[in-house]
Amino acid sequence: MNLKVHIIAREGSKRVTRKNLRLLNNKPMVSYSIEAALDSQLIKKENIFLNTECPEIAEIGRNLGVSIYDRNPRLAQDEIVLDELTYDFVKHEKCDVVGMINPVCPLTTGSDIDRGLKLFKENNYDSLITVREEQLQSFCRDKPINFSPKQKIDRTQDLDPTQIVTWNFCFWKSRSFIENFEQNGYGVFHGKVGLCPIDKLHGVKISVESDFRIADAILRMNSN
Repeated sequence: MNLKVHIIAREGSKRVTRKNLRLLNNKPMVSYSIEAALDSQLIKKENIFLNTECPEIAEIGRNLGVSIYDRNPRLAQDEIVLDELTYDFVKHEKCDVVGMINPVCPLTTGSDIDRGLKLFKENNYDSLITVREEQLQSFCRDKPINFSPKQKIDRTQDLDPTQIVTWNFCFWKSRSFIENFEQNGYGVFHGKVGLCPIDKLHGVKISVESDFRIADAILRMNSN
């Protein structure tokens, strides 16, 4: 299959300033997702694109040997979401399958990505999204999801796990993504959706300051 992936990394961030350039274990955060993509056995180097409007971020990508997709600054605003970014990318970079690898998940590995790609292909999914499985009593909007509060409490090992989207990476069939976006205005969760469980340590997503401390501690531990 003709596969291309984009690593989406803008300069701005509402919650953590310039987080893609923030150092984690002495390296810019964005470099970890690039290295994970390069470590994949199933993605050709020339099909890895760093999608950014920021010259400083682009320079990191060039130094690591990946292509740069020069993002329109309009698509670097806070209100722009993954559906729009991927539609823009896949309309310009023709391919059968389009993927996204997320720099705010710096603990993703090349092996994780390859496992997701194999799952995507073997099950003929239209969309594949990473999740973290939690086997704990869970609520949403104060309502129990995977247990009944009107009975003796379940052992956690007997619960159906809840599946929390981690956004480490995603893959989509390009044609169906484009068609669904143009018809319905979205594409990320379209068609036959597959969920790819990710290791809890690899599923750390950088959203707030405390996430940086967690990821940095794990990366330092792994480097020793």
